[in-house]
Amino acid sequence: MKKCLSILSYCLLLVVMLNCATTQVPKLKSKQDCSTSLEGFFHSANAWQKKIPALIVKENPDIILYGKILSIGNDGIIYDPDKESPFYDPEEKFFPFTEIEMLINEKGELVYGQIPKIYSKSWSMFFHIVSMEKPEQKPMVMEFEQNHKFSFCLPEGNYLVKQILFMDKNGNIDIGKDFPGLVFKVNANQANYLGDIYLDIDDENKDKYIIVPYIMGRRNSAFPIYPISSGVFSAALEGAIVGIIESVIYKSKGAIGAHLIVIKQESNYVPELNMPVNNCQIYVDMP
Repeated sequence: MKKCLSILSYCLLLVVMLNCATTQVPKLKSKQDCSTSLEGFFHSANAWQKKIPALIVKENPDIILYGKILSIGNDGIIYDPDKESPFYDPEEKFFPFTEIEMLINEKGELVYGQIPKIYSKSWSMFFHIVSMEKPEQKPMVMEFEQNHKFSFCLPEGNYLVKQILFMDKNGNIDIGKDFPGLVFKVNANQANYLGDIYLDIDDENKDKYIIVPYIMGRRNSAFPIYPISSGVFSAALEGAIVGIIESVIYKSKGAIGAHLIVIKQESNYVPELNMPVNNCQIYVDMP
């Protein structure tokens, strides 16, 4: 069933991408004679998608306790659960860490444990690219899988990112709009390192980011749609960047949210292609 969903979602994705003929950029492992690659790593946050703060205990893993964190110590926390009804308001209680499955604080940050998959969301990302030297060629699609290394066999040249799409594990799609022009250059006979791409992950290096407003694409009715108020820029991110993102969303007509992309060049990157490494950066052409 999941495989069928994936195939249907991907077919729909190709239709969504400007409704034109596209080709998929081949992965390096499928091209044994490839001498030029585009490589890197795609990091996608597993963000909490419900109310905050939130507590799940091991004894009742299917129940989310919303409330207030009163204190955090070395051995556990004191937590005051929300009022459950007009007639019942649970008292504050000490929860040892040994009994806690997951704890999310008032900023949406994971304090302890792991976020259950049913309550989290991470995205795969798709770049729709065109050759700037050969515009008559078919557009191409690159898929960046969630939290995986990527390595494509891509001919040398300059490329423009025409469209960006995001798809979660349930087949829901966000369609990027009004994002800045993105250009990158691939050198021949080299392992072109695009960088480590971080999606919706808070980072101290906020001077090099790309904000991608999006409109709602396909939604799988079998899975819940979480409100924007519990989305990326309120839970995963904080500080001044939130105001900047909200401003960009406001200026983008029809946008309901935004994804944040940060690209970093790591000095210890080991290429998959056995060729000299070229630090291939994405250049942002601000409108």
